[in-house]
Amino acid sequence: MKNQNITFVSFVLIAGCFLTIILTNKLVVHSSTSELPKLRLQVITDKQDYLLGEKIKIDVKVINETSQDISPTDALAKNCGYLHIYIADDSRVFKEYIGPEFQIEGCEINLFLKSGESFRTQSIVLWNGKPDIAGWSELSAKPIRESRILSDYAIPEANVYFIKAAIKFSQEAGLENIESEPIQINVNKPIGDDLIIWNQIKDKSEIAYFIQQGRFLTNKAEEREKLLKEMDQIVREYPNSILANQMKQSLEKFQANEEKRKESLKKIQQNKKS
Repeated sequence: MKNQNITFVSFVLIAGCFLTIILTNKLVVHSSTSELPKLRLQVITDKQDYLLGEKIKIDVKVINETSQDISPTDALAKNCGYLHIYIADDSRVFKEYIGPEFQIEGCEINLFLKSGESFRTQSIVLWNGKPDIAGWSELSAKPIRESRILSDYAIPEANVYFIKAAIKFSQEAGLENIESEPIQINVNKPIGDDLIIWNQIKDKSEIAYFIQQGRFLTNKAEEREKLLKEMDQIVREYPNSILANQMKQSLEKFQANEEKRKESLKKIQQNKKS
């Protein structure tokens, strides 16, 4: 009986050790298979100090620092929904910025990064596509309030801000999600003519969008005409201000595109007659 007990205990110990080895090997295998190729993400702004209402130009750089070539397919295009920009004030609570270029769904580009190569995409931060949560219950609205910027301008007040980027890859890409280190910028309250302009445009989403994109959100001719007159007057009254100058550039872009559009329509009509 005693020998049988010893034999049973020995069997349990041997079985336990064998099971431990199996589980350990499984853990090791799981750990190794979960290691995916990594990229490094970097955000750079064109300068560090801005005025309220001034466009913030950012470069997002993706660097392949691995020893292997990586093909992330369409995962690096901002208009494919993979690139995310986050902004925080001095509280360091980051919220997602959704600009005009991040609204497009679907794209067809293929990117291939060799070892040591990098890819850059440029964006402008100004107009924000704020979510419409009017009429939502507080419970439903809370996650949106905590995660998204809720103002027409991405940066509506003077303060110290931090900007970072993240890329969330699709499962098909076979890559780990990556996030950049945040960079700091200073957004200052305008003075003089720029302050007058800011007070006129700070609550106007259409003007913010126009300054950033050189085109309108609205399709209504009357609203467009009214906005064009308002911006043209600002440019003429305050020709030396920073905010008026960027508005002037967008107006010139819009007018050039309108001339091209009219010329194209004229050619189409001529072709129909001939």
